[in-house]
This record gives sequence, C-alpha cells and structure tokens, in this order.
Amino acid sequence: MDRAADHLPDEKGIALQALFWQIIFGVFYVAIFATFFFAVLSTIPAQGSHARQNLPIALFMGFGVVWIFAVTACVLNFVLGILFTLKAMRGEWAGYPVIGRWARRAAGI
Repeated sequence: MDRAADHLPDEKGIALQALFWQIIFGVFYVAIFATFFFAVLSTIPAQGSHARQNLPIALFMGFGVVWIFAVTACVLNFVLGILFTLKAMRGEWAGYPVIGRWARRAAGI
C-alpha cells in the first residue's frame, strides 16, 4: 500500500524542495512582469500629448530584456527539473543551495 505516511523523509524533502522552487520561481516571474507592466504604464503620462502615435518608451526598451529573462528562467527551470529528477530517481539527495536546507528542515531530515 502506498500511503503518504510510508514515504521516506528524503522523498518528502525532495518533493518539498521542488515545491519551494516552483513557488519562488512563480513569485519572481510574476514580480518581474508586474514591474515591467508598471514601468510601461508609468511612462505613458511622461510622453505628453504626442503619445497617441508612439509606443511607451519602457515597452520599447524593456520588452527585449523581459523576454530574455523569461526565456532564460524557463530554460533554467526545465534543466534543473530534469537534473534533480534524475538524481532523485537514483536515490541521491541533491539540494538546491538555499532551498534544499529549507526543505530538509521542513521534512524533519
């Protein structure tokens, strides 16, 4: 029978580590896009009455930076997920530098 209580502490730690990483990744991802959105909206009044024909400055200058961040973050998330999944499948504990300690403490390891 496979119940949650039967899982090893290492399994709980690995699962918590993945959960913590996804939460932190999601918060940073939303924060970056919210900051970009706020920057775009804040530059609209600064353009004056001629802004009807022009895009906001922050949209023009920041879109590339935000896009590169988003793509890099997604690739990093994907690669880390694969690497740590492979280590977990072999039964190894592989902790993220800070998140791994939080997960071990939360799992009681």
